[in-house]
Amino acid sequence: MLKKIRNLVVGALIGVVAAISNGTAAQPSELDDILSRGTLKVGMFGGTLPYGQLETDGTWSGV
Repeated sequence: MLKKIRNLVVGALIGVVAAISNGTAAQPSELDDILSRGTLKVGMFGGTLPYGQLETDGTWSGV
């Protein structure tokens, strides 16, 4: 339980820092959406090893 709360707080802080570094603060509704989901979704370029690679069948896989 404590680990889940810690992960949620860390995720929220990362989101706030990312929003501030872009010059705009996160809107309260966006933060509420993240908190209600309980997860922070982050996008990244899939072609950077070891995070992702294109398989022989044309699908992406990664860690």
